[in-house]
Amino acid sequence: MREESGLVWAQNLGLKKKGQWLLEPISFSFGQGLHLIEGESGCGKSTLLKILFHAEKPSCGRLFIPRGAATCFLSQKDVLPPEWSVEETLGFYLSLPLKCSFSRSRFLDLLALFSLNSVLTLPAQSLGDGERHALALLFALATSADVYLLDEPFALLDDQRKKIALAQIEELSIHRVVVVVNHESDIHFAHSLASRIVFQGKRAQVSALSLLPLSPAAASRKKRISEPFALALKHHFHWSVSSLLRLLLLGCFLLSSGLAFASSVPSDEALDAFMEPSLSGLLPSRRRHLYLERRL
Repeated sequence: MREESGLVWAQNLGLKKKGQWLLEPISFSFGQGLHLIEGESGCGKSTLLKILFHAEKPSCGRLFIPRGAATCFLSQKDVLPPEWSVEETLGFYLSLPLKCSFSRSRFLDLLALFSLNSVLTLPAQSLGDGERHALALLFALATSADVYLLDEPFALLDDQRKKIALAQIEELSIHRVVVVVNHESDIHFAHSLASRIVFQGKRAQVSALSLLPLSPAAASRKKRISEPFALALKHHFHWSVSSLLRLLLLGCFLLSSGLAFASSVPSDEALDAFMEPSLSGLLPSRRRHLYLERRL
């Protein structure tokens, strides 16, 4: 596999907890295109997406994702704050320093396409399950990323919205890596799938894929599972080389001045700097959940 190909690559990737396999070892490579994951509930489909998003640490295997690739994850969880209107949630999302860029105009266009304009000023708790799931999908589709991990994007949608969502996802996959977990039997993909992973129990069968050898350059950068994971935090901050150098120089200056200098994972108080004043009433635990997981 060539480094410039932009493929997501995994070899013998698996997760075991308390002696039980949640995901039996699997090998695959995802390039630009649409990749479908199917299987019964509890077979490891969502677990695989969480591993790819670094929300779960695998027990074995190797995983390679191109350096600097931005990842967008649509979770099955309902993470829309129930007391907030869609417009307030949109404002909160735009205020976060995400690595992925987000388009407000794109979101509003999708809102009209899905016939959801009327919900913009309504609190999420007043909406139906299908409407809340559709909104979460719209947040994902309005995000510009390199890799999209969509867990059950068609769930709870009516027939008309399923067709619209399918067309949008297929269009998205033309130039990006899109991985979709799907349970809906009435979804038929018009374009050829780049690959399909079908779980039978905990075992997965991979089709329409070829495992390509890594180039020396890519092999030197592939990630071993024993290495520490930065989890979702690394997807949120704009840590460029220049910003890290400036931080290092600042630390050296403070140390030379005899001042204590320490760094830590952002606390709830530190995250307040990124919050809009009108949204300061959000509970710290809820703020951290939304900030770190970026699953809108």
